[in-house]
Amino acid sequence: MSTVEAADVLIAGAGPAGALLGMRLARAGVRVVVVDAAPSAMPRLEIVSPSCLHLLEAAGAGHLLDDATLARPCAGIRRYHPAGRVEIEDFLRYPGGRGFVVDRTRFDAALRAQAAAAGGRFMAGSVSRVVRREDGRQIECRLSSGTGILAPVVVDATGRPAALARRLGARRVAKERLVALCEGRTQETASSAWLDIAWDRAAWRYALTGPTGVRERWCISIHPMPGGQRADASSARLDRAAGEGWIAVGDAAAFDPVTSQGLANAVSTALYASTLLLSAGGLDAESARAYAQRVAETFDRSERARRLVYGGEPGNPALDSRIPAR
Repeated sequence: MSTVEAADVLIAGAGPAGALLGMRLARAGVRVVVVDAAPSAMPRLEIVSPSCLHLLEAAGAGHLLDDATLARPCAGIRRYHPAGRVEIEDFLRYPGGRGFVVDRTRFDAALRAQAAAAGGRFMAGSVSRVVRREDGRQIECRLSSGTGILAPVVVDATGRPAALARRLGARRVAKERLVALCEGRTQETASSAWLDIAWDRAAWRYALTGPTGVRERWCISIHPMPGGQRADASSARLDRAAGEGWIAVGDAAAFDPVTSQGLANAVSTALYASTLLLSAGGLDAESARAYAQRVAETFDRSERARRLVYGGEPGNPALDSRIPAR
């Protein structure tokens, strides 16, 4: 017979946003359960932009960037325009003055270890069913293991699928439908310390080198591509990132594939959500609306910034990929 256990907060997903939120709540004495699905089998590198450094410090994870097995310094971004011009965005020009490339598999594992050490309870599996109790004050999440977790607040940290929020009535609004294809991973001894981005009518391409010297090359296009490891890279957000008894963080709330702000978004939403949930008022209708508005405004700013850099170029594939919201 399946059991039902109680928690103060259930977090579905143990990526950077879910793990950091779980750590901060656990340190504050909150009974938090983090439902941890199997990590992605796809190795992946990701940029930590200068804007993310103070966020990681505030979240209690900045020291991880000092570990050379997790992070490699990144000097900035080199953009190779279709007309042949090369634009250099040096991270020294920004507050923080530096960036990093992190190995997401190792970095995420380190964040989960911190959350567990803080007292967060991790349960393997995924949320397979969500039921709001009749009194409206509790949400029961049935896990793939059969166990039920009953909590007044649930957090969607499931990434781009936003599986929990969508079960609770939110809709995913896509701005561009894009597909990412890993074109190769090679071991290099004298590799670039830059994120290199190039684009033409067909696709964006970017390459970066991680802490172990592996250089990844990715292609992002509106058209499905054969072979290799592929991932959904659509620019999208939820129509509302919070509601009665639930809140979405990280990629579940909003995702943009090109602005190098994925980790910054994960950390900032985790910080905001933890502050909100630990406040005297907690997650009520007003705070949920304010959070959802902030997520939407941040996403819109990111979209505008992307178009300032790439939108005027005839080679931008997103110019041809506008779709209606759904």
